[in-house]
Amino acid sequence: MASPLRRSSVEALKLGFDGVKVQPFSEIPGPKFPVLGALPTFLSYGFRKSHSFYKDLYKQYGPIVDTSILSDPAVMVSDPREWRKVFQREGRYPKGIVSDLWMTEKVNKKHGFPTSSLMQEGKEWQQGRQALQKDIFSVASATSYCEPVTDAAQQVMDGLNMKLAKDEGVDFDGVMVDAVADVFTAAVLGKPLGFSTGAATEAQRRWARAGMRSIELTATMMFQPHMKIWPEAFQPYREYEELMGDMVRTTTQLVEETIESYKDFSGPEDELPYVVRVARRGELPSETLAHEVQAIVVAGLDTTYHVLLWNMLNLAQFPHAQEALREEVFRVLGPSAHFTRDKLSEMPYLKALMRETHRFSHPASLFTYRFLDEDVALCGYNVPAGTRIMMMSEGLQSDPALVEDPEKFRPERFLPEAVEARKTDPLKSLIDHKLLGTPFSFGARMCLGARLADMEIMTLLAKFTACFDVQLAPNQTWEKVAKTMAAPEPSPKVIFRAR
Repeated sequence: MASPLRRSSVEALKLGFDGVKVQPFSEIPGPKFPVLGALPTFLSYGFRKSHSFYKDLYKQYGPIVDTSILSDPAVMVSDPREWRKVFQREGRYPKGIVSDLWMTEKVNKKHGFPTSSLMQEGKEWQQGRQALQKDIFSVASATSYCEPVTDAAQQVMDGLNMKLAKDEGVDFDGVMVDAVADVFTAAVLGKPLGFSTGAATEAQRRWARAGMRSIELTATMMFQPHMKIWPEAFQPYREYEELMGDMVRTTTQLVEETIESYKDFSGPEDELPYVVRVARRGELPSETLAHEVQAIVVAGLDTTYHVLLWNMLNLAQFPHAQEALREEVFRVLGPSAHFTRDKLSEMPYLKALMRETHRFSHPASLFTYRFLDEDVALCGYNVPAGTRIMMMSEGLQSDPALVEDPEKFRPERFLPEAVEARKTDPLKSLIDHKLLGTPFSFGARMCLGARLADMEIMTLLAKFTACFDVQLAPNQTWEKVAKTMAAPEPSPKVIFRAR
């Protein structure tokens, strides 16, 4: 039987929190040790298991938990209806993770690198964001890259087939990294660099992997703030500084080469790669464009890779889902699985599978939080201005009060007819709230390339499913660990068999 607290939490989720008497911040439940707050509990899990930490807090305390550590006031909120209140109050200049990126600021100052507008706050962030999002953020602009992304995805399949034909060992993690890097560069630079086919240079390979490694190091340093006192004394910062220097050189070269190669192009704008579109608008200084692109590379590659990896891993684990997706791909796209912009809306099972992966595996970032300049009532408690408001949904999305058989992987639960059937149930329909539907954050500072990433992942999943049978090698086990997003460790071995 559920505890009284657990029963009241479920009832509160069902009824919502509007109109309830607001309690003081001090009454928010949570692991509260004198002076230390939630620190001892967090340390008992460690950063690598922080996903489990936040999931268990939801199970024990409900939809709002006091996660304050030392003098840093913080709450974890799991109800997406309450998140909306936060986004409605974040104002013109939202404050979030950028406040904690001291390592990026230090490297930029030391080496004289311009700071990307995406890594700033206030008016500088807003002006840069507006200039950068015009050619990538909307559905229309993101899907305008469908053709080069689809062509790049086919090159990924060709590269994997070549490796299989030569009986070369296939590293699942490496295949995922190369696939994401190729479709990403196809959209941003106008062509895949050939990570999957072996055409990419060694410098380009280091560039792609440096982008992903740098964001992992960023997370490590954020959760160990003592490194800020003397960064050079710690290996993560020294490695990060070296990677950033290498990335700046390669990014600058790639951007300049791309712009030069399109200088005489006079065709339709939607046939241009992203960097050329931004450059031609002229809304950003040319000398900072490479640094803006680098910020997009760092965030985009890592996030897209993790989401693709978990989707592919679930296809390998659950043959029924793989076969259902293959049937839809063949019916809608044919055996070539060639995506076009008009077909994206005709893939309900593919979208349901991606949504179920987000619920079931929950690769989402640990860094979706905001600081507000005003007090706000959340889940029936007053949260003072300046509090770190963390938005975590893994516990809620695996709550059996909301989700039937949450430990089972069932994409069918997110097909349109299933969603429609839940609409009359205020508790179970909570799982369909649109703020729960994406691993790419939300609000004014949501991932700039979220819709492009969705399209890239959809395209790759369709191609992989059409071209290969994918299954786990025997006796594979792993645990879910936190980096920037969740990752399986050790990386599972997956078998690809050409169809």
